[in-house]
Parts: sequence; structure tokens; C-alpha cells
Amino acid sequence: MSDINRITLIGNVGQDPDFKYFESGAMSAKFTLAVKRYDTKKKEETTDWFIIKTFCKLSEHISKGKRVAVDGKLQTDTWTTEDGENRKSVYVFADNLQILTPKEE
Repeated sequence: MSDINRITLIGNVGQDPDFKYFESGAMSAKFTLAVKRYDTKKKEETTDWFIIKTFCKLSEHISKGKRVAVDGKLQTDTWTTEDGENRKSVYVFADNLQILTPKEE
């Protein structure tokens, strides 16, 4: 039986995306997403921040503050620093992206 690795988030873009363009014509984008939730221990709203990476062309139309829905999977990058320390970063690789902020007229 296969494992399941899916995540769906709705939140606000925390920064304008960083884009990388490749000779093949492909493009990748990286941005942060702020997702609010209620913390039952603190009895207050808190914000979780997620790193989003995607190849979705729609990401060219998002900017800081826009509300978006992201559907994808959790992935990790691991590397060793120049000081020999092992590092790990968890991010969401978005297969699908939907802009929820209404178009400006």
C-alpha cells in the first residue's frame, strides 16, 4: 500500500515570489504563505509560515498579500554547510495553485 503525502493550504502570500527561468522555457517560483489558525493552548490566533515552491505558471500573477490556495506535497531539502553542519528544510511543492483574491477592476 502506498503512503499519502498531500497538503492543501489557504493563506496570504508573504512576499513576492522569487522566479528562476530555465533555457528550456520552464520557470520555477518560491514564496512564503501565511496561514492563520487558532492556538487552543494560548487561546488566540497565530500564523504558521510555509515555504512554497512550484512550477505553476499562475505564480507569475501572485504578489505579496494575495490570498491563494495551494495543493501539493511536503518535501525536504538536505545539505551540508561549509562548516560541516547538516541542514534540512521542509517546504510545500505545489502541484496546483489558485488565486482567491478577486481581480482588481
